[in-house]
Amino acid sequence: MNKFHYYIYLTLIATLSISSCTIPKFTQGSSGLAPDEKSINITEFKNNATRGTSNMHVVFTQKTQDYFQQNTKLEIVEGFSDIELKCEITNYNITPMSALANETAALNKLEITVKATYISNLHLDDKVKNFENKSFTGFVTFPSNADFSSLEPDLIEEIADQIIVNIFSATAGNW
Repeated sequence: MNKFHYYIYLTLIATLSISSCTIPKFTQGSSGLAPDEKSINITEFKNNATRGTSNMHVVFTQKTQDYFQQNTKLEIVEGFSDIELKCEITNYNITPMSALANETAALNKLEITVKATYISNLHLDDKVKNFENKSFTGFVTFPSNADFSSLEPDLIEEIADQIIVNIFSATAGNW
């Protein structure tokens, strides 16, 4: 095989590899959503954690609504809907992760837990789809010597993203 054929062969392989890679976009047809489910009520998250920022529940609520709106064809509504998603933040905890030689923590872990209830009002008898008080936890680590108060909003957003993807996967994503 000469050099020219070798490059054509590599280009062909690369093109086929790239074209077979897709990023899934969830819609009613390819997800855990039934075709008759058209609307969702994502109520404001309750914050029952003893710590955390005062607006943490707003961050979680807005990010969840945005995620479902971007990844499904569901209409976000208030009041009665085909699907109800109710969540509460139940835990906000910072713990040391690893010790240095002088017995101080090199890293800390921020962990947040959310309990979610997902009810399809059109499919109330579906025990696989519907669930109550299912826990979802996310965490991030950060240097113990960092200014936590300046990092906290970004850390909460990062954890919110993790938890929301997991909630979505357990509900509309049907993974």
